[in-house]
Amino acid sequence: MLRGCRQQESAWRSSIKDEKRITVVRNPARPIYKKDIISFEEGLQIGSADKSDQYIFSAIDGLDVDDNGHIYVLDGRAAEVRVFSQDGEYLRSIGGRGQGPGEMQRPRFLQITADNELVVQDYVTQHFLYFSLDGRFLRQRANWKTDDPAQPVKIDQQGNLIGLEIFAPPPIGGKVLRKYNSNFEPIMTLAEQPPDMAAKTEYNILRPTFYFDLFDEEGKYLAKMPIAINLNRDSVWKNGKLYTVETRQDGVLMVKRFRVSFNPPY
Repeated sequence: MLRGCRQQESAWRSSIKDEKRITVVRNPARPIYKKDIISFEEGLQIGSADKSDQYIFSAIDGLDVDDNGHIYVLDGRAAEVRVFSQDGEYLRSIGGRGQGPGEMQRPRFLQITADNELVVQDYVTQHFLYFSLDGRFLRQRANWKTDDPAQPVKIDQQGNLIGLEIFAPPPIGGKVLRKYNSNFEPIMTLAEQPPDMAAKTEYNILRPTFYFDLFDEEGKYLAKMPIAINLNRDSVWKNGKLYTVETRQDGVLMVKRFRVSFNPPY
C-alpha cells in the first residue's frame, strides 16, 4: 500500500483562460504537491494454482470491468474470456478455441464498449468479435487489410479505435499512436516516437517505474506520482478501484483489485 503525502509544495500559480471558446489551462512545470496524494489498498486477488482450472491463467491479454463490478479476463492462449463476480467467484467463460461463430484462435485485445458489448480481437484472423455481456455471440467484422496492422489499444465512446503502429521491435523501431474510424482508416495522429528516440531509450524490464501526472477537474497540475504497482495497458480504473495484472514470484498470473483513495491536504 502506498500512502498519500499531505505535504504541499506551493500554491498554484498559473492561469485558466477561455480562448476561442476553448478553456486553456497553463500549468507550471512543478505540481502543487511534492509527493503522492493517492493511496492504494489491495482488496481482491484472482488467480491461484490451488483452485480449479478456471482460476489458472496461461496468458492474460486483456482485462475490463463492467458497471456491476464483474471482471472480464482474456486468456489468449486458452482463447477464451473468463468472467468473475465482484467477489472474485468464477461465473462463466466466453468464446473458445476454433474457427466457428464466436470462436477464436489467438485473441490479443478485450474491451467493454460504450454500448455494453464485449469486443475481442483475434490476431490470427484479424477480426473483431462482439458478444453480449452474458456471453452471446453477436457478430464479427474484419479489421485492417494490411500486412502490418496496428495493435488495438482502446475503443472510444464514438466507436473509433486507438491503435499503435510499431515499425520494428524495440529499442530500434519507432512507434505511432493513431485514431482510426469505423472503417479502420486513420483520422488522427495522437503521438509519435521516432526511431532515433526509441534507440536511445533505456529499458529496465526488471524494475519498471510508472509515473502519473495528476490533475484536478479544472485542469490544475496537482502531483507527479511514481506508482509502485505493476501498471500496463490492461490496467483498469473503475468506480474508485484499480484493477491490475501481476505475476507472482512463482510465475502465477493474477488479477488484483485495489481501492484507490485521494488524500488532498485540504
